[in-house]
Order: sequence, then structure tokens, then C-alpha cells
Amino acid sequence: MLWPSRLRRSTRLAQICPVCFWEDDPIQLRWPRSAIGANKVSLIDAQGNYQAFGSSDGLT
Repeated sequence: MLWPSRLRRSTRLAQICPVCFWEDDPIQLRWPRSAIGANKVSLIDAQGNYQAFGSSDGLT
């Protein structure tokens, strides 16, 4: 499912998982330990957060 990007000036559509709230990001897919990109945490950390808390950021 496509959702509007959280970036106010952007008109691109972002794909966000309705289960874990992860936003697909080609940078973080290529470098899964990087916290730079669309998400505040790295992909590796987000996977651990989902296992522990039920969301990718550990807050939701």
C-alpha cells in the first residue's frame, strides 16, 4: 500500500508497513546498519525493535 511521504515538500509516495511502520528506503536496504535515511533507526535495529516492542522504532 502506498502512503504519502512524511517529507512535507516531497510529492513522492512512500511505502510504509502497516504492521511495523517501517518506511521502505533504498539507502537503508543497501546499508542495513545505517541510521541515515527515511527511518530514525537502522534496519538491523528496527528488526530487533519489532521483535522486542512490536514496532520498528520501538515507540509505536
